[in-house]
Amino acid sequence: MNRIFKNIAIKGVAVAAVVALSAGVFCGCGKDTKKKEEATEKPAATDSAGESSIEKSYFEYDLSYMSLGQYKGIKITKDLTVSDNEIAQAYYDDLKSISSFNTKHESGKTVEADIYKKLTAMYEKSRAIKKNDLIYFDYAGYLGDEAFEGGTAKNQELLIGSGNFIPGFEDAVIGHTPGNEFSIDVTFPKDYHAADLAGKAVVFKITVHHIYPEISEESVALLGEAYKLKFEKEAAQSSEEKVYKPSFTDKSSYEKYVVSVLKAKKEQSFNESKRNLVLNAIVENTKFTSYPQDIIDDYDEIVEKQAEQYGIEKDVFLSYFYGIGTEEQYTEFLQKQVSSECVIIGIIQTEKFTVTEDEITKSAEEIAKQYGFTTVEELYKQVPKVSVENNLLSNKALDFITENAVITTIDETSKS
Repeated sequence: MNRIFKNIAIKGVAVAAVVALSAGVFCGCGKDTKKKEEATEKPAATDSAGESSIEKSYFEYDLSYMSLGQYKGIKITKDLTVSDNEIAQAYYDDLKSISSFNTKHESGKTVEADIYKKLTAMYEKSRAIKKNDLIYFDYAGYLGDEAFEGGTAKNQELLIGSGNFIPGFEDAVIGHTPGNEFSIDVTFPKDYHAADLAGKAVVFKITVHHIYPEISEESVALLGEAYKLKFEKEAAQSSEEKVYKPSFTDKSSYEKYVVSVLKAKKEQSFNESKRNLVLNAIVENTKFTSYPQDIIDDYDEIVEKQAEQYGIEKDVFLSYFYGIGTEEQYTEFLQKQVSSECVIIGIIQTEKFTVTEDEITKSAEEIAKQYGFTTVEELYKQVPKVSVENNLLSNKALDFITENAVITTIDETSKS
């Protein structure tokens, strides 16, 4: 959440970009006003007599309510391990894309339809289900003799071992064979979100239609046909002459290809989140005796404006987008926002970071262009110059703690 550009957010200029909550940093956490006031009492030293807290330099903040923890040498882990289940999921995602080849052409002789027919011919219907299989099935859940709401569905897909269903469900399916209805007994977790099912023992009646083919030379060859077809279609629409170079030629090279793609995604995800990982660790190291109410109010106001932009009530917005359903969770959520910002301010003050006038001007020009202001002067009518400076200082602090972090890489992938 970008509080220092709150003025832009409240006036509705590029709201989605400006006030987007930073999902990787802040935990998803209704609002208990009494508890919030008790837990976030504003220290007298931060009372600014009506002045908005975003209109002063970060060096003017009194952080006497905070004891900044260790912020250099923070240890974080980059896990590049790719599990067999992840490989299976990527493979099945690839395979399922062929389902779109089930075209409605009357001739039924298109290349796509031919590939799709080859896939359906490979569906497995006689062997027992095992871990890392993708099944296509129907299910109906019963509490006693009554089917419970939300417990029935048809034509579903489930990767066994993914953990997408309640504990015990996927393990109980293992060993069964497609084609015949069978029943499994499972118990909903005690903290399940539906109170009428929490902790209850239920029965699911299940019919598995087929198991998607596991990775084999035959299925990989089929994927090769699909990859080549996609390339040829894209090449036909391009003015450049392109030559098809297959990413894989057999089962072994396909698995290595999938692993390389998944590792690249994990690397990218880590690089995008490492600032947040380091910052979260520093927040955990930092002690707060109270939280400044003016900053709490700023964040609360941004949330309200964000909900307005979507045209929904604040509690609905918080529940839908961030999983916040109680007053205590919202209080915790707001305190997390404040903690993170105050930690950044504390690092800025301790390290005495500075920014030049040229840096401020260049940044203001970029912000003005990004949010549709014709000039920097127009921007400054809504955003104080000090907010641009604070934003630059924040980025310097975040870069500093990230560069000084100690990163340990873990990679226990067996297929690489």
